[in-house]
Amino acid sequence: MKQTINQKRPKYQERLNVIKLEIDYELMSLYDALRTKDETSKEDSIRRLQQLRNDLSKMSYLK
Repeated sequence: MKQTINQKRPKYQERLNVIKLEIDYELMSLYDALRTKDETSKEDSIRRLQQLRNDLSKMSYLK
């Protein structure tokens, strides 16, 4: 049982790190869209950030 939990933990941590990197990237994209006043890119970034926030919430719930 303990071995199974220890095997799942690295996968959980890896996915958590990937989500954080994706959030950082989308924040940079949103910043660029705001600076250039690109409404389409802005909306896309906001939608993606909302999805990533939901994923992060699910990960926290599963922990």
